Amino acid sequence: DYKSQDSVKYYVSKLVASDSASPVVYQSLGIIFTEFKEYDEAIRMYDVSLSIDSLNPDTWKSVGATYQAMGKDTAAIYRYNKAWAIDSTDASTYNQMANSYFTIERYKDAQYLFGRAIEYNPSNAVLYVNYGMASEWAGEKDAAEEYYKKGLQKDVAYSAAYYRLASLYAASKPADAVKNLSLAI
Repeated sequence: DYKSQDSVKYYVSKLVASDSASPVVYQSLGIIFTEFKEYDEAIRMYDVSLSIDSLNPDTWKSVGATYQAMGKDTAAIYRYNKAWAIDSTDASTYNQMANSYFTIERYKDAQYLFGRAIEYNPSNAVLYVNYGMASEWAGEKDAAEEYYKKGLQKDVAYSAAYYRLASLYAASKPADAVKNLSLAI
């Protein structure tokens, strides 16, 4: 609403005034504009941030996330690759890039990148379930089941894994589907 946007504009002007030479200020503004779906302004702020410090992988990931929010996953992947070129050990970059590949139905690429994310953050249940989803959509039901179960090994309360297993079992193992659905809720 207008009241909250006016409030944000006020704080944005204060933020810029506090340190107009800081790339983090402009990256933060980009994130704020993305939240308000003001994508052109967000990209403009990221451009300013990157003109000050083009080697900040977090800014490149933020740009990628904005393009992803705009439904421009190919453009997002390009920005995630920029972040990856700076820091190739960040699980978050792999996960975000994999999500974009998943969206454009390049499931094998998504699997590979979710796998890389798992290498760098092996305790994150979400990554295993994401890998499982890419496997399921690629038609690899056994791999999907394996990774959903691995996700539950990392977090026994992760309901998304139970939902995915219930969906996977719906046609072939109805009793298991019902059991997993009951665990999900």
